[in-house]
Amino acid sequence: MSSRNNHMNKIGMVFFDLFVQYWIALVFNGPEAWTMVATRAAATKK
Repeated sequence: MSSRNNHMNKIGMVFFDLFVQYWIALVFNGPEAWTMVATRAAATKK
Protein backbone atom coordinates (compact mmCIF):
# COMPACT_ATOMS: atom_id res chain seq x y z
CA MET A 1 0.00 0.00 0.00
CA SER A 2 1.75 3.14 -1.15
CA SER A 3 0.79 6.50 0.32
CA ARG A 4 -0.11 7.77 -3.16
CA ASN A 5 -2.57 4.93 -3.67
CA ASN A 6 -4.13 5.62 -0.27
CA HIS A 7 -4.53 9.29 -1.19
CA MET A 8 -6.29 8.37 -4.43
CA ASN A 9 -8.62 6.09 -2.48
CA LYS A 10 -9.56 8.97 -0.17
CA ILE A 11 -10.34 11.21 -3.15
CA GLY A 12 -12.45 8.43 -4.65
CA MET A 13 -14.34 8.02 -1.38
CA VAL A 14 -15.12 11.75 -1.25
CA PHE A 15 -16.38 11.83 -4.83
CA PHE A 16 -18.45 8.72 -4.27
CA ASP A 17 -19.95 10.24 -1.12
CA LEU A 18 -20.86 13.44 -2.98
CA PHE A 19 -22.30 11.39 -5.83
CA VAL A 20 -24.52 9.39 -3.47
CA GLN A 21 -25.64 12.53 -1.61
CA TYR A 22 -26.47 14.20 -4.93
CA TRP A 23 -28.63 11.34 -6.18
CA ILE A 24 -30.44 11.02 -2.86
CA ALA A 25 -31.13 14.76 -2.96
CA LEU A 26 -32.25 14.53 -6.59
CA VAL A 27 -34.69 11.72 -5.82
CA PHE A 28 -36.24 13.48 -2.82
CA ASN A 29 -36.08 17.11 -3.94
CA GLY A 30 -36.11 16.95 -7.73
CA PRO A 31 -34.82 20.14 -9.43
CA GLU A 32 -34.26 21.80 -6.05
CA ALA A 33 -31.31 19.45 -5.57
CA TRP A 34 -29.36 21.34 -8.24
CA THR A 35 -29.38 24.57 -6.24
CA MET A 36 -28.68 22.74 -2.98
CA VAL A 37 -25.66 20.98 -4.45
CA ALA A 38 -24.45 24.22 -6.02
CA THR A 39 -24.64 26.13 -2.74
CA ARG A 40 -22.93 23.27 -0.87
CA ALA A 41 -20.14 23.21 -3.45
CA ALA A 42 -19.71 26.98 -3.14
CA ALA A 43 -19.59 26.75 0.65
CA THR A 44 -16.97 23.99 0.45
CA LYS A 45 -14.71 26.09 -1.79
CA LYS A 46 -14.51 28.94 0.75
